[in-house]
Amino acid sequence: MSTTDKVIIGIILALILGFYVYHKKRKKETAEPSAIPTSQVNDPVLKFGSNSDDVRKLQEVLNERIMFDKIHNNETVPDTLFVNGVFGALTLTAVEFYTGEESIRVSELSGLIKMENDYQ
Repeated sequence: MSTTDKVIIGIILALILGFYVYHKKRKKETAEPSAIPTSQVNDPVLKFGSNSDDVRKLQEVLNERIMFDKIHNNETVPDTLFVNGVFGALTLTAVEFYTGEESIRVSELSGLIKMENDYQ
């Protein structure tokens, strides 16, 4: 067997081994379910464009907060929202006003509610 033949056989074996390793790794990656923490699955992020009952709850909570602030604090606050379950521009404005963020997790809704004694 000549040196050229040995080189060709070595290249072929390297290609076969590389192909095998690549596909074995790819098969393993696609076989494993994505690791999304349960807390994120059960605690969705509400953001512009979202449309759900969770957004409806957010709008209700924001309206309560807005009305409370208007009555008790005479603050310049956003207008009350139409509760329709659609995270649109007005909902975005209210969320940004109270959180400084463009989105909010469902678990954070309770943080929007301030009781009267919080202001005393």
